This record gives sequence, C-alpha cells and structure tokens, in this order.
Amino acid sequence: MAQIPTDKIVSVINNVSFSAFSQLQNDKQGFNKFYLNINKVTLTIVLPLFIGGFIVGDDIIRLFLNEKWYPIITVFRFLCLSQILTSLNAVNSFVHSAQGRPQWSLYYNIVSVIVMPISFYIAVKHGLNGIVVPWLSSYLVLSAGWIVISIRKIGISFSRYCLNVAHPFFASILMCVAVSLMHRQNYLFFFSGKMHSLSVLIFSILVGAIFYGGYFWFFDKKFLISLKSFTR
Repeated sequence: MAQIPTDKIVSVINNVSFSAFSQLQNDKQGFNKFYLNINKVTLTIVLPLFIGGFIVGDDIIRLFLNEKWYPIITVFRFLCLSQILTSLNAVNSFVHSAQGRPQWSLYYNIVSVIVMPISFYIAVKHGLNGIVVPWLSSYLVLSAGWIVISIRKIGISFSRYCLNVAHPFFASILMCVAVSLMHRQNYLFFFSGKMHSLSVLIFSILVGAIFYGGYFWFFDKKFLISLKSFTR
C-alpha cells in the first residue's frame, strides 16, 4: 500500500525520463535543468500522498483492512515516509546510464542488497514495529548518499538541489499543520467506527489538498501552471 504512488506515478515518469536524459547527455545545462525539473515534478506529486499516508495511516488501515491488520499501522505510516527517498532516487539510475555509467547503479544495488538484509535481521528481533528502523536509518543513509553522489557527478550543488525541492516540502509542512489541527480539534467526533475513519479520511484529503495547492498558488504559481503542461 505504501508503494502504490511509487509504482503507479513514479514509474510513469520514469518511462519518459531515460529517453529524455539520453537526448540531453551532451547538453550539460539542459541535462541538469531537466534533472532538477523531473525531481521537483515527482516530489510535488508524491510528497503529499506519502505525508498524507503518514498522517492518516491509522484511518486508511482501519477503513480498508480488517482488525487483524491493525498491528501494521505504525509500519505502514513510516514506510510511507521511506518512499519519499525512493521517489527522489528513481531517476538517478537513468542519469548514470545516460552518461555511460550503468555500473554505478549496479554498485549501489549491491551495497543495498548487503546492508539492508543485515539491518532487517538485527531489527526484527525487536518486534514488528522494529522493522521500520532500517528504513529510517540504513536506507536513509544509502539513499541520501546515492543522491549526493549523483548530483555531484552531474555538477549540481547540494544547495541548488535543496532549493529546487523547497516548495514541495514547505507546502507539505503547511498541509501537515492544517490536517493535524483538524484532527486535534476533532471536528468529526459525531461519527464512529468505519464511518469515522471514512469521514476523517475524506476531510483530511480535502483540507490537505486545499492547503497544499493553495501554497503553490500563492508562492509558486508559475510552476503549478507548468506542471499541468508537463504532465500532459
């Protein structure tokens, strides 16, 4: 469930990324501009979904699954956060392949195959919720390192990379505050059971979408308009 946005959305973006990177491999400025743009587009689309999954993960599980799955609520919520890094790393393999370094992706995957199972083996001894620890420690380090290596190789500074994705993160923070305040005030207390979970989920999506989209409308309207033509 946590991987649905990655599988359905990021995979579609990846289908067109490699050919575009290949065409721009001799145009450094254009290559880097497209890399930054594709990362911002990806993050703008998936970040509210993953952050939203973390915030309302309890209601999602209770609404769509039965009681035997309730123990995975914590795991699901934190797996949503880990998928943010997966999305940011999605195009890095294409970047290296387009520039004639496909073996670098192989090296990264080999390191991941070695490190992650060991991390899981250690974490699983601490119970079901302990399985999220590798995703927020080992996987975080591996993914962040892969991003840093990739942007350094193509000549993008870390500060430029962070500024490029700043608006999606700030918009998500605003969305989190708005949805969290709605939950704290418990405006939907008159509902109960499945109806409560459904009502909370619907209102959370509406509130989150309004504040997330509103941020871009006021602070990055140009990108919001370009996003429409880009996705088309």
